[in-house]
Amino acid sequence: EAAREHAERHGGGTIFFANLGTLAQSGPRAQFARNLFASGGISAACEETEFKSRDDMVHALRKSGAQAAVICGTDAAYAEEAENAAQRLKAAGAEWVVLAGRPGESEAKLRAAGVDQFVFAGDDALIALTRLHSALGIGT
Repeated sequence: EAAREHAERHGGGTIFFANLGTLAQSGPRAQFARNLFASGGISAACEETEFKSRDDMVHALRKSGAQAAVICGTDAAYAEEAENAAQRLKAAGAEWVVLAGRPGESEAKLRAAGVDQFVFAGDDALIALTRLHSALGIGT
């Protein structure tokens, strides 16, 4: 509640949803991320969009004007596509890239590819939102 009120006082940001695969595949993690970010006063862009290609995803990010992006998908999609998606999102202008899920053994590779933050069930939501607020310049 405190994080949401802070964002409302200082102007909440927007985060772009870079969904990998179908909505059925990306949906569970996208729903988790959407709820987490909404609790911190951060609105979602393209949260229910299935992208036919990474080019379509990059175009939608640019059109959205969002400064941050969250990658949502299955573990299998992350193994195949998350590094490339993070690199493409950064190159397209995302200042902060979040991955919805635990990084596991891939954390170093994902961070090297441009993932700045991981959000997942069991993580400290207030710390996660505070980091994202800072990255978006909310209240600074």
